[in-house]
Amino acid sequence: FRHDDTIREQDRAVNRLVYFCLRVANKRWQGTQQELTATFRFLSELERLGDDIAGMWKTSKTDAQRPKLHDATTILIMLTAIQSMYQKKDQKDIFNTLAHLQDHRTQLRKAKLSSPSQFYLRSCAERILDMAQAILSLKLSEQQQ
Repeated sequence: FRHDDTIREQDRAVNRLVYFCLRVANKRWQGTQQELTATFRFLSELERLGDDIAGMWKTSKTDAQRPKLHDATTILIMLTAIQSMYQKKDQKDIFNTLAHLQDHRTQLRKAKLSSPSQFYLRSCAERILDMAQAILSLKLSEQQQ
C-alpha cells in the first residue's frame, strides 16, 4: 500500500470481488430472505472496509500520519476474529467473539485522532463490527432452520 497505484488496484480488486459475489447471490440464491439480506449486508460492509483501508493509506504520506502499529494490529486481530466467527457453530462462542470485537472497537475509539488515517482506522473497526453483526444474523437464521 505504499504507492497510490497499488492502493487503487487493491481497492478495485476488492470491489470486483464484492460485486461478483452480489451478482451470484442475487441470481442463484437458494436460502431464505433473511440469509440473503445478511449476506448482502456483509458484502456491502466488506466493500466499504476496502474503501476505508485504501483511504487510510492514501492519507498517510509520512510515518507520522500512518496508524500506529498497535492500532493496525488491532484491525488484523479483528479480521481474524471475523473469520473464526464465521466458522463457529456454537452460539455462545459467536457472542463471545462479538463481545471481543466490540472491545477492540472501543479501544480504537478511545485513541486520540492525530491524523486523517486514524479516522479511517476507526471506520475500519466499525465496518468489521458491522460485518460481525451480519454474520451473527446469518448464523441465527441458519440455526432457526
